[in-house]
Amino acid sequence: MAAAGASLRTVASVFRRDLFDGRVAVVTGGATGIGKAIAAELALLSCRVVIASRNEERLKATASEISNTEGVKYNVEPIPCNIRKEEEVGGVLGWV
Repeated sequence: MAAAGASLRTVASVFRRDLFDGRVAVVTGGATGIGKAIAAELALLSCRVVIASRNEERLKATASEISNTEGVKYNVEPIPCNIRKEEEVGGVLGWV
C-alpha cells in the first residue's frame, strides 16, 4: 500500500500483525481523534474495520488514509451514522 498514511503509525505495536485477521470491528467516532487511532491500529492488525461518524466527508477521508497505510490488509469501510438515532445504528450493524 502507499505511504500516504504513514503518519498513522508512529510506534511499533506490541501485538502480532495478524492478531485480528478475519474479525470485524465497528468503531464509532472513527473519523477523528481516539476513534481514528483505534481504527488504524485494528486495521494494522488485519482486522476488517467499519468506521462510523456523522461527518461523511471526514469518514471517507479517514477510511482512505487508513486503507492506504502500508501494512493494512483490508479496506476500511466508512458508514455515516448518528449513534443517537436507533435506525442509523441498526443500518451500521446490518452491514456487519
